[in-house]
Amino acid sequence: MRKILLISILMSFFSFSSDIVGKWYNAVDKNDYDAILEIKKDENEKYSVYIIEMKNPTYEEGENKGKDKMDLYNEDKSLRTRKLVGLKIVDDLYYNKDRDYYDKGNIYNPKDGKTYYVYMWLENENILSVKGYIDPLGWFGKTTKWSRFDEIK
Repeated sequence: MRKILLISILMSFFSFSSDIVGKWYNAVDKNDYDAILEIKKDENEKYSVYIIEMKNPTYEEGENKGKDKMDLYNEDKSLRTRKLVGLKIVDDLYYNKDRDYYDKGNIYNPKDGKTYYVYMWLENENILSVKGYIDPLGWFGKTTKWSRFDEIK
């Protein structure tokens, strides 16, 4: 009985279920990522995600060639001049201990300028699944996978 209790205690120390804080690539394969993201947790146990670096931070063609990429598709026209690097793309995300995932958040997609519901869960300590969805129940959406920054292939 003591062995079972000891194993249970040790397993809880090595659990990665709530360890999403840190840097992540927004792809599983190093060659496919667009951005490096940083997940932060505030004093209220709320998680946020920021774009901290981009693979191609400037426009390569067109009228904005050579300029920093901006939030051009934002539905709020007054925000279209803000830079993507430094932009908060996820907010109000909480860890749900009972279900072992992160939910109740919103994710902003700068590629279409829209905000979606989001929840996240760890596949393992280095792969984070991120589901953005349009309906409150999470039935209609898309899941992507992010890789921990220092562990990508």
